[in-house]
Amino acid sequence: MKLYTLTVTPPNMHEPASDLRRLQQGLFEQFDVPHANAELAVIQQLQPALESETREITVAVHHHDDEQADIIAVWKGKKEKFMAWLSTWAPPLWLHICVI
Repeated sequence: MKLYTLTVTPPNMHEPASDLRRLQQGLFEQFDVPHANAELAVIQQLQPALESETREITVAVHHHDDEQADIIAVWKGKKEKFMAWLSTWAPPLWLHICVI
């Protein structure tokens, strides 16, 4: 898992694209991250994170291989460190992530 901080381009009615699509384009153009998928819970975090004037966000990306990645968390602003732990005491397994 790796953190990426980027500024997502604002919406443009001449080039319609969702917040997720613009995030995916930014990850590819700035960091060469392949098409990154996102679960609904992550997509729901995206719009509130983009509400600042700078539109700078940090995303946690899990790379499966050179062609597949998942965006697993989104935060407003620049974050440099994170902590992750796995809850294994009862099914289902949960991955917890927090920025520090």
